[in-house]
Amino acid sequence: MHRLLVAGLIIPLCSLCCAPAARAEVAGSDAPHIEWEVKNRFRLFRSEADFQRHVAAARSRSVLAAEQQLERESDGRGWARDTVERLCVDRAGRLLEVCDRDGEREPYLVPHDHRVDVVLAGNLPANDGCAWSFDDGEGPPRQVNGPCSDDVKGRLRYGRPTTVSVDIALSDGTTQRLVSEIRVRDVLIAGMGDSIAAGEGNPDRGVRLSDEGFCFKRFSGGEYYRPGRAGFTGNKACAARRRFRQQ
Repeated sequence: MHRLLVAGLIIPLCSLCCAPAARAEVAGSDAPHIEWEVKNRFRLFRSEADFQRHVAAARSRSVLAAEQQLERESDGRGWARDTVERLCVDRAGRLLEVCDRDGEREPYLVPHDHRVDVVLAGNLPANDGCAWSFDDGEGPPRQVNGPCSDDVKGRLRYGRPTTVSVDIALSDGTTQRLVSEIRVRDVLIAGMGDSIAAGEGNPDRGVRLSDEGFCFKRFSGGEYYRPGRAGFTGNKACAARRRFRQQ
């Protein structure tokens, strides 16, 4: 089963979600085999660590339990409190055409390649090291030598398969070869509308909205109004600040 790469959102106001890890492996077998994983699969995150935080929170939990876990980790201030500055958006909320992700500048919507981690799994025989080869059909294959227990990291093109082979140098002087194919699939998720249009945070039963709404202020400046619930009499932020300045 191949890894699924989940791309970032076109509109970052939509909910963030993490795809479950899906290793390419030989099910039910302890024989040596090649496993691979696309790193930082949700492209809105600049950092792999932020992606893994969500993966850990969602593991064996419901969506509500994962949200509550992230809330506890952030002292109740929301999971994005220390992540918003590490997203592939500018301070006005606009997507970056090119984003620096884990030290690599990538086109956001149409990346040329993806960061992949490859490893030998299963019961490995006694050996004197491994020789890896990565061939995507363009130019000479990439060669990597090292201990068989080490992960091999690299960037692989998507839209074409990469043939991966590894020669395990056995202690008796012979060689055991394993071959696999890596085919990264790029999935782009487009979200239309804002959180209200998407129904996020909306109760099970619909509510009536007011005509005047409430004031919303962008990071980069500027104010405009969003719909608000009818009958709400609390502080509407921008209007309250203007009244205070006029007094």
